[in-house]
Amino acid sequence: IVGLREKELAAAAQQVVDLDMELAATTSSLTAAKAESSRVEGGREALTLDQRALRAEIKELTERAGAAEAAADREMRRTASLEAKCQGHTETAERTRMRMVELEGALEGARSREDCAHAEATKAKALGQAA
Repeated sequence: IVGLREKELAAAAQQVVDLDMELAATTSSLTAAKAESSRVEGGREALTLDQRALRAEIKELTERAGAAEAAADREMRRTASLEAKCQGHTETAERTRMRMVELEGALEGARSREDCAHAEATKAKALGQAA
């Protein structure tokens, strides 16, 4: 009976050792699983932060694009206004040139008439001195 008991105790002790080893292996696997879970959760948090950063960057770029578009619209309106002013100045310059040509013609006519009048006056003076 004692020998049988010793065998049962030895078998029970071996079973305890086997269960202890299995518990250690399970604990190790659980620790590894927890570490993996933490790593995955950290990765998920990093991705969430990256997504937030990307959303913020997209929002900023969208705002900057809107501001650039508004500036381009203002510049286009300003350019159109300047083009209209230039057109007006060009038309004024053309009218001024045409008026200047008219005045130059009138001046030539006046000079010609003045030259004729001077010649007539000189002729009359010469005739008056001859008489």
